[in-house]
Amino acid sequence: MQVHTSHGRFDLPERMRTQLEAFRRRLWWIKVGEGLLAGVFGLLLSYVALFVLDRFVDTPATVRTGLLLVGTLGLAVAFPLKWHRWVWRTRQLEQVARLLRRRYPRLGDQLLGIVELAHADGRKQNYSESLLRAAVEQVDEETSHRNFDEAVPNTGLRRWAWTAGGLAVVVALVMALVPAAGFNAMARWLMPWSDTERYTFAQLDELPDTLIVPYAEEFSVQARLAKETAWSPDNGTAHYGSQPPVKSELKEDSYAFTLPPQKDADALKLAIGDARHQIDLQPTMRPELTAMRVQITLPEYLQYSRNLEQDVRGGTTSVVKGSLVHFEATATRDLAAATWDGTPLATNGGIITTKPHLVHESLAPELRWTDEYGLEGKQPLVLDLQATDDEPPTLNCAGGAFEHVLLESEVLTFEITSTDDFGVKSIGMEWEGVEDPYNNPHPANGEKLLLNGEPEKTNLASSVTFSAKREGIPPQTLKLRMFAVDYLPDRERVYSPTFVLHVLSPEDHNIWLTRQLSKWFRTASEVHDKERQLHQTNANLRSLPAEEFDRPETRSQIKKQAAAEHANGQRLGAVTRSGKALIREALKNDQFNAETLETWAEMLNALEDIAKERMPSVSDLLTEAAEGPVAKTATPSQPPKPGDANSDKSPSVGNNRNPASGKGGQPKTGKVPAIPKIADVESGFNEIKTPEEEEDKPPSPASAKPLRLPQTTLIGGGPPPEKKPPQEPAKQKVAEAVEEQQELLDEFARVADELQRILDNLEGSTFVKRLKAASRRQLEVATDLSTGLLGDFGIDGPNVPRRVRDHADNIAERERAQSDLIWNVQSDLEAYYHRVRDGKFKVVLDEMEEDNPVGGLSELGKTIRSNRSGRAIAGAEFWADNLDRWAEQLVGPACACNGQCPPGKADSLPPAIVLAVMKILEQEIDLREETRAAEQARPTLELEVHAERSQALGVTQNEIGDLVVEAIDAINELETAASFGRELAMLNRVEVVMREAAELLDGSETGAPTIAAETEAIELLLETKRINPKGGGGGGATPGGGGGGDTEQSALALLGNGDEQNAQPVDRSPGQATGVSGRQFPAEFRAGLDAYFGAIEGTRELKP
Repeated sequence: MQVHTSHGRFDLPERMRTQLEAFRRRLWWIKVGEGLLAGVFGLLLSYVALFVLDRFVDTPATVRTGLLLVGTLGLAVAFPLKWHRWVWRTRQLEQVARLLRRRYPRLGDQLLGIVELAHADGRKQNYSESLLRAAVEQVDEETSHRNFDEAVPNTGLRRWAWTAGGLAVVVALVMALVPAAGFNAMARWLMPWSDTERYTFAQLDELPDTLIVPYAEEFSVQARLAKETAWSPDNGTAHYGSQPPVKSELKEDSYAFTLPPQKDADALKLAIGDARHQIDLQPTMRPELTAMRVQITLPEYLQYSRNLEQDVRGGTTSVVKGSLVHFEATATRDLAAATWDGTPLATNGGIITTKPHLVHESLAPELRWTDEYGLEGKQPLVLDLQATDDEPPTLNCAGGAFEHVLLESEVLTFEITSTDDFGVKSIGMEWEGVEDPYNNPHPANGEKLLLNGEPEKTNLASSVTFSAKREGIPPQTLKLRMFAVDYLPDRERVYSPTFVLHVLSPEDHNIWLTRQLSKWFRTASEVHDKERQLHQTNANLRSLPAEEFDRPETRSQIKKQAAAEHANGQRLGAVTRSGKALIREALKNDQFNAETLETWAEMLNALEDIAKERMPSVSDLLTEAAEGPVAKTATPSQPPKPGDANSDKSPSVGNNRNPASGKGGQPKTGKVPAIPKIADVESGFNEIKTPEEEEDKPPSPASAKPLRLPQTTLIGGGPPPEKKPPQEPAKQKVAEAVEEQQELLDEFARVADELQRILDNLEGSTFVKRLKAASRRQLEVATDLSTGLLGDFGIDGPNVPRRVRDHADNIAERERAQSDLIWNVQSDLEAYYHRVRDGKFKVVLDEMEEDNPVGGLSELGKTIRSNRSGRAIAGAEFWADNLDRWAEQLVGPACACNGQCPPGKADSLPPAIVLAVMKILEQEIDLREETRAAEQARPTLELEVHAERSQALGVTQNEIGDLVVEAIDAINELETAASFGRELAMLNRVEVVMREAAELLDGSETGAPTIAAETEAIELLLETKRINPKGGGGGGATPGGGGGGDTEQSALALLGNGDEQNAQPVDRSPGQATGVSGRQFPAEFRAGLDAYFGAIEGTRELKP
């Protein structure tokens, strides 16, 4: 071997260079091959991985992208690195020598040294050329015996070749066996972000990505295999959220997955073989109908100008036969379809409209609907369409008893109400005489139209009157009934129950009433006999020794006597009431003379006093005796002689409703003859002094009260409780009882109440009394609410028990009736004010218009129905106070003479004149009721018919005016006529007002002006007086006048129902107690209610 040198350098031996370059080429081929095979392997592996993943899941694009990136990483990154490592870094022989040094360290060092020397400048290094040549030859010799192929590091070319080749074979097999899946995976692998759908062997028909399912209901999801499916798995699974999977078997190429009720939205993942699908489920409420209305076009004969609309969400409605109906339903969301008994219907958003249908018979159509999400209604609506006949009207007629005995001149008032399902056409009255061959061979028959209705007015109500004289019917027995007619052609009339009217002539009425009075007197005598027996037994008890009163059997007998006395007093009260009814009948008949009626009236008055005052007092004394202390030293008192008690007391007729009257004041000087008195005493709310506070008052001179025209007196208030005297021994109490019983027995024969019936009848004729009666009605409502609704306080209206609801409805209906009554009072008061122009009426009218009691009571009824009993109680008491206050304002304040008013003249009118005036008053009240009924019927009658009726009332008004003239003439004929100037002036004014009313009636005016004139006449006939109860010697026509008292004070009286016997003012000031019993309001409500009630009554402020 030769080593060539030049310029200090030498060339490597050819053999060595060739060997090194051969090693370098082999190294490059092996390492580049390894890199290429590794890159191919990576690509094939990422494809195979995607192919395998796609068989189980729909590989996301991100994963596919990742697989592609990882697969290309070998070629894109690893191969360049490998090329750089094994090719670029081995291009110089020095680099090759260094690589060989890893396998052959000594030889590699020598080769590296030789290669470096070969490239170095020998002149600069001062190398010996001979030595260099020797070294090169030695290394060249040694390398000739070496195989550098073994020095290639970590050769894995074969392994990579097999691996890549095997994977290539797998890919080739995939492409050959399942080309669709292979090429689909290839496309998804090469283009990961494309929307290439994953190929599955189990092919499914198209499924939605989002599915609306019923909220909280079990539902089913259907997955059907496609026709081109290559695999039909026996079962599939569905996963909803984190819930356990649901499995389903293959049936008829489909899988039905039944899932439990769901409330929350989540994803449903289906796995059927290698097919995967995800559905976003949204549980949604099914579409419901929020409104269901029916438009009804009624048959033409009903004459309705409009269509009816009904809400039929309940699914049931009734329609009169012959009507044309169409339905309209509104759903909670937009609808896609709807059917009516299988027939498609038009939908507009969420509205369904049916076609018009003529109803002849009942139907039960079925309505189904589907919303825009494909959800159907939970269940179809099956309508119950009832085809009904046009029902006949109903007619209610309230007229007291169904049998009446009356004079031909009497006026009966009936309250009629007729309702119909569509409209009342008319209401009338018909009468038929009861044929009697002897007494009534020619019975009267007739009818008259009372009210005309309207097609769309379903309720018709009014007050109507009947007078046999006005209808020209002679005395006989009649069958009277009302009838109503609706708009159905050829409909028969609907009748009210029949009223039997025994219309009598004055003579026959006299005979009948005399017999009734005789029967009544026998009953009263039985009560008298029983009282005498009780008195005899009490007298025997009084005669017992004092020690006998401590024996239990004696005390027991006294208790029995007290109970018997109480029972006999109640029986006497019933007898008195029946006697009053008979007297009321007698007063209507001119055949009874005034003296006879006065005698009977006095008897009734005395009996009433005995039953209400004296007999209970005897009973109380006996009770105290039975429970009194042991008698030690009791001196029996001597009973007065018969006739001594109240010997100077004059008989009195009328109602004394003031519990404070009758107390003795200072004795009068001298005595005067007893004169009967006419009293109608009204209770009040003003404070009354006790008798003890009047002890220092000087006595007033005695005077006899004259018998004048009846007056209503209003008491300022009830007396405070009297101090209880110390208990007395039983024997003394019995003695007192016997004394009082003897006194009442002496009074028992005296019966006087000749004018009671008139005064009771006139009770409803004053504004004062009507307002006070309404006030008491409100107190009754408050009491009924607190006792009847207390147990269900605080419960919402719909949850109140049926019994309580019925009770509340009853009370609410009473409030509605009271609202109507107050409306009448207010209307009459307004009409009356426009005539008299008195300031106090204006004040009350303004307050009533401002406070609106009519609307307030109506709203109070609604409050009661909603079970807001606390507010209702407070409201009732509020209106009670207001109504009572208005009554007090109308009467005016008491006179300020401090109980010392001088006595009036004792001249008295003859009873016959007083009775005549009271009859005039009653006839005027009846005429006003007839006028009011004519005005109510006016809109429904023809002008001629109304004018005829109005003119007939005008004739009656003139006749009553003539009676007033007769009364004036009768007074003028008295020797003492000069003493009755006030009465004459009043009657003259009454006659003038009546003539004015007659002129108005002749002009067909039955409205407010006429009623105002009639009301003024009534008010003039009976004035309201206000007294100061400070005066002693109470009782009589003007209680409180015995020892002096305030008397003459005009006020508004008799106009309507307004008083009750024994009515007493109620103190509603809050009390205090250490305990309570019975049911209470819940504790959490009491404080607030107390504050609320306190604010209403003005006792304290209502604090929030």
